[in-house]
Amino acid sequence: MKENRRHERRPAQGKIRFAILRDDLILNGSASVQELIAEIVDLSLGGFGLLTETILEPGQKITLLDKNFGWELPDTGVVVWTTESLEGCRAGIKFI
Repeated sequence: MKENRRHERRPAQGKIRFAILRDDLILNGSASVQELIAEIVDLSLGGFGLLTETILEPGQKITLLDKNFGWELPDTGVVVWTTESLEGCRAGIKFI
């Protein structure tokens, strides 16, 4: 299988809080969010891989609620791919 990544991935560890942006549920002029927790497993300039108990779907937009990794990360991303296992949902996120 051909890799389509533009940037090299590096292993990473750490918990992050994130939210799925729900454009379909606009409340008080802003998008409604559901706060979630995930484990980051790898990181690159273009995105990151995560593992979470929540089932994610390609095309969903997410926003990072905390970014305590010691370097600057974009605030939002889009789910590019997912796979489910006994550990949870593994997903690839592209920064947008």
